[in-house]
This record gives sequence, structure tokens and C-alpha cells, in this order.
Amino acid sequence: MAPEIIQMKKGSNPYSNMSDVYAYGNVLYELTSRTLPYADFEQDYQIMYKVGCEKLTVDLTKIRSDTPESLKKLLKDCIDYERDKRPEFKKILADLDAIIQSLPRIHRSMSEPILINLTEDDIILSIFHSRGSNAED
Repeated sequence: MAPEIIQMKKGSNPYSNMSDVYAYGNVLYELTSRTLPYADFEQDYQIMYKVGCEKLTVDLTKIRSDTPESLKKLLKDCIDYERDKRPEFKKILADLDAIIQSLPRIHRSMSEPILINLTEDDIILSIFHSRGSNAED
């Protein structure tokens, strides 16, 4: 839960896209650390009090070491205590797309058949030829 929701200041509506961004940041944390945020606390009220007082943040040292730095930065931006500093979801989507594009490509094994753009006749001929070459051995 975002700090501004816990604080619930009179006369303001704390529920916004930015509070959803904070929640999304916590989901990113769960995915990258393989643990729940604030898992060391036994009571929910302890977490709410400390997050509401802006004295508690997730343990970033638990994030997997192979997590791209750009994804770590995005996570940190999403869980910023100041809601005006959190990115909009459009920017999050663009950042995620850039992160995906920057990841190394997994190349298909040369031994794996590539059947893309082959016609049924091509497939039948390749089977026929492979059987023919085995028969001659």
C-alpha cells in the first residue's frame, strides 16, 4: 500500500494511478527478489506504520544479481515515497519495452528444425529425402 494511502490526509484523495504504480513497484520487487516485501515483519500494522511514516522501504539487496540495472532503477522509481516522482504507466511500459529489447537474444539451436514459411510439400520432400539418405547407408 502506498504511503499516501496509509497517511490519508484530510481533503485529498490518495487513490490514484501513482498509488497503483507504487503497488506495481512492490510486484516488481517480488518478481526480482523472489520474496515478499517486508517479509521480516510479523505484523501488518508494523509495516503500515513504518511505510506511512516513510521509514521503511524494500530490501534492495535481495534483488537477484542478474537483474538488469535498468529494471532495478525502474523498481526504485516506482516505490518512491513522493508520488509525483513515480513514473506514469506509459513510461513504465516504454521502459519495460526498452529493457526487453536490450536483453540478449536466445538463438535457436541449429539442430532444431525450422519449419517457418515451409509449405506442406517442402516438409514432405524433406522427410522423403531424409528417409532416402538413410536407406542408402
